[in-house]
Amino acid sequence: MAMSQTEGRWTAERLQTLPDDGRRYEVIDGELFATPAPSGSHQDAVFEMGQLLAPYARSAGLHMRVAPWAVRFSGVREVQPDLVVIPLLADGSRPSTFAELGRAALVVEVLSRGTARVDRGRKRLLYGEEDVGEYWIVDLDGRCVERWGRGGVESDVCRSMLAWQPVSDCDALVINLARYFDAVV
Repeated sequence: MAMSQTEGRWTAERLQTLPDDGRRYEVIDGELFATPAPSGSHQDAVFEMGQLLAPYARSAGLHMRVAPWAVRFSGVREVQPDLVVIPLLADGSRPSTFAELGRAALVVEVLSRGTARVDRGRKRLLYGEEDVGEYWIVDLDGRCVERWGRGGVESDVCRSMLAWQPVSDCDALVINLARYFDAVV
């Protein structure tokens, strides 16, 4: 379960002092969130979505990263989304840290019982405030993807197909969600 810790104000630097205990530690606006290791179905869902996104990202001049990878927006905002698609650097190389570019084309979180409140609440607001291109919440129980656009104000709930076109000179990636959920649930 994602639990918020309130022992003083947390920073991204302070995260480095925490033990390597299998939990995912994140800080949003100075508040610490600790999430236990994900379930097998969660990992299957992340893997399958990554399999769909990675080739498309490469063809569109983007790069996909899988958690754990620190996405640090500021000293009090560091998260580890399940998947993040980022632009390449100006020279065409992959950034080694998020700070090298500071923006994301897409962030994907797969819900679990312990993370749903944070993923739909604090993280949705965070990604909207940080101008993430799109934020997808994959709901395995509901067999849908909640799709939030730039700014995170309104969402589409996609149940059958999902099309994503972050770069105008590339065709859209079209994901058959029924097939995706059949593979992971």
